[in-house]
Amino acid sequence: MIVKGDYKLARKIKIAIIFCIVLMIIIVGLAVYYSVKNSKDEIIEETISAANSHIEEILKYNFYEVTEETEFLSIERSVNTYFRECYRNDIENIVKLLDENYISENNITADNIMGKLKYYRDFNCFFVEKIYYQNNEENERDIKGIYYIKGTLWRNSYKNKEEIFMILNINLEDYTFKIVPQDNLDLSDTSFDAIISEKQKDFIRNYSYDEIIDEVNYDNDFDEEGNYGDELRSKEEQENKEINYLYFELEDTQRARRYLNELVIDCLYNNKVQNMYNLLKEECKNSKFQTIDKFNKYINENAMRLVNMQIADIIVTYESGTYFKIYNLKSNEGIVVEIDVNNAEDYLISFE
Repeated sequence: MIVKGDYKLARKIKIAIIFCIVLMIIIVGLAVYYSVKNSKDEIIEETISAANSHIEEILKYNFYEVTEETEFLSIERSVNTYFRECYRNDIENIVKLLDENYISENNITADNIMGKLKYYRDFNCFFVEKIYYQNNEENERDIKGIYYIKGTLWRNSYKNKEEIFMILNINLEDYTFKIVPQDNLDLSDTSFDAIISEKQKDFIRNYSYDEIIDEVNYDNDFDEEGNYGDELRSKEEQENKEINYLYFELEDTQRARRYLNELVIDCLYNNKVQNMYNLLKEECKNSKFQTIDKFNKYINENAMRLVNMQIADIIVTYESGTYFKIYNLKSNEGIVVEIDVNNAEDYLISFE
């Protein structure tokens, strides 16, 4: 016979056993859940990592910062050509330089063009600071690239300067370019980095990995001296080419003078003496300009001689296997300058 106390004990044992079973089920369930969750999280992280790696590769070869000297200076020259034609009010040439879609979208005609565009009648020069290139090969009949350009426009005898953002479209079949002005965009309101970030996001959204991965293993057409292979025309061909041909051959004296002019103008008018002082080679600092005041005094006393330098002799040497280039130049007045160029905006300079 089962007594009442034994029944209560058996009931408690049964409840305990059921509780233990339920608890074990919960523990096993949680273990399985977190195992699956962690595995899923790992898969997601790996997928994101792989996607980011692909995105980095896509951007590296299809949307990248331009630093190669010939390409950089050719683009700078092209934008200067546009500003110069605006300065001259040469309507025929301005129309040749403007992008056809821009002309159509803004209803530009020969009669209203100067009212549609910003005035640059007091233009002095334009120095590029940064350039980004975007591959935009939409189809076999529309092969083009896009350059996003930031630089400083100098006006009114260098009394005024303006940060400029400009877009340049290039036809990759014949290397002609078209300008897309950004007259309504103020870089003080929207930073260039923010613009590029958005352009990169749009680029990734609009182009799948499969569509542009073939571009990753392209061959660089620049030779060891920074010339653009067979695409560069002879001087005679260049002279006969339309105004919007991108890759004109730049002479060594033109390249060297560009770096020298940028340095002098930034020191005199852009309050960047410290920045330019940092570009001096160490041996030049130690021997000639031990202080920034000495350097500033030298620039102020010799500014016009440097900007208008008549180069009597120039020797260019190259670092084997790289684009590293050294310009050694001497003026008719005996000024000796050495400019060591790694990339277009990465150079050092010294004076004797």
